Amino acid sequence: MEHDPPALEFAHRLCGGTWKLVQSKIEAEFRFSKAMDGLIVEGHGIVSANENTMRVFSRFGWDPGERSVYYLDMHNNDCVYFGHVNMIDGIWINHFKALVGSPAEFIQEATLPGSHLLDSHLYSVGENGTKNLVEHMIFHRHLD
Repeated sequence: MEHDPPALEFAHRLCGGTWKLVQSKIEAEFRFSKAMDGLIVEGHGIVSANENTMRVFSRFGWDPGERSVYYLDMHNNDCVYFGHVNMIDGIWINHFKALVGSPAEFIQEATLPGSHLLDSHLYSVGENGTKNLVEHMIFHRHLD
């Protein structure tokens, strides 16, 4: 494995504290931690919207075949996403599709403008490849 590929290094920077979504109709909070001596970053969280709450488990790790960081994400027991993450010009770009649940494709673009601020844009991907903004999310890290 490459030593700390940039996208995995970005995921390492998410570790510690609780990330809470602000300025949104959605309530969300996530915690990230390193696993397997830092080869994996795992996230656990809760997302609540319109009186519906879902538990989220995510994992980021090195995919030697694709030579990039993989992303695996489960929402409750009925929705699973998979994709790959790369850093391009300092932007975390996570392109993923539904494996289980309703067919869907998304791109998340995120930056860490400060050690306690995560700025994220989630886009759906249309059949013709166009990106449509779903949600602009700003998370603040709260240290425990």
